[in-house]
Amino acid sequence: MTKEQALGCERYMLAYFLLRSKRIRIPLSYLAYSLATVYHETAYNMQPVEEYGKG
Repeated sequence: MTKEQALGCERYMLAYFLLRSKRIRIPLSYLAYSLATVYHETAYNMQPVEEYGKG
């Protein structure tokens, strides 16, 4: 995992824990689902990518 990929994951985790610290009840499974979706949608890079077929 590159430094950029780790930072991308960290941002999602920070957002999750920020919401939890404000007593907003969010299941941990939501974080897991979000990270899995981002992993899939970014072609396994965890970084923003250009849309395929955009034109």
